[in-house]
Formats: sequence, structure tokens, C-alpha cells
Amino acid sequence: FSASDKKLLKELKVLEKVPDSLYMVARSLGLQRKFDSSRLVCRYGLTKSPNFHDLRVLLARTYAWNSQFDSATMVLDEVLRRAENYEDAYNAYSDVAYWNDYSDLAMKMAKTGLERNPASFDLKARVARGLLEQNRVNEARQMIIEILEKQPTNELANQLNQRLKNL
Repeated sequence: FSASDKKLLKELKVLEKVPDSLYMVARSLGLQRKFDSSRLVCRYGLTKSPNFHDLRVLLARTYAWNSQFDSATMVLDEVLRRAENYEDAYNAYSDVAYWNDYSDLAMKMAKTGLERNPASFDLKARVARGLLEQNRVNEARQMIIEILEKQPTNELANQLNQRLKNL
């Protein structure tokens, strides 16, 4: 880390924090659209805990939120290299691909993640989103109904359900 990085980490009062606390700080900064600071905290946290996959996924999402999709996918590839079944990496990868108009890749990542995590409602919702993108409305509708019956608060499934109502 550069001298200015260390200075900012000190100003953010994160030098003595444990990785879970670093995640919360980085997440808050990311949600405030302070992407560079969020990424700095993520990278710092990963030096303390290299396999803290939530930090790495958050790092990838901050890249995606800033339209740096290549960087986001590189980070997500690293998460999946380290933990090939890590559910949230597949969720994030599917989202990043979707946001970048790579709907086939978004669907592939959601399906692969779902094969590895068959009980995941979040991945099922991403598969349903892919089905809608492919204009397979009836299949998507059935999947969304199944998700909402078991998890009525699933945010993406509710968004997709609303989208179906507007068709």
C-alpha cells in the first residue's frame, strides 16, 4: 500500500479492525459510491484474510457498480478459483454479466451456481431472469411462483414478478 493508501486507511480508522468489521466499512463506502475507498478497504482486508470471499465479492461488485466489468469478472474468477461452490460469487457473476449485456453468460453463471447450490432461491431468481431475457415467459413465471411460494421476500423474484405483470 502506498503512503496515501495507508493515510486513508488510518483516517477511516480501519487499521485495527477485524475482517468482518472491514467488510461493513467497505460495504458502507461502496453504497455511498465511494468506490476507490471501498476497494482500498477490501484489498486491505484481503491482506489480513485472503479467503474472506465476501470481501472479494464486494470488491468485484464495486468494480461492476463503476462499470469496470473486466476487473469485476477477474476478481470473481479468483473467488471461484478459491471456492468453486461459493454461492454469492455466482450471484455476483450473473449480475455483472447481466449488467454488461452478456445475458448468455449471466444465465450460464446462474445455472452453474444453481447446480452447485440447488437450494439457492437467489440463483433460481437469476435463472428466471435469464429465462425472461430469452423470452421463455412461461418457464420464468413458473420458477418465480415457486420462489415466491417459499421465499416471498426474495427481492429479485418480486421485481421479476412485477415485470411479468407489466408484460
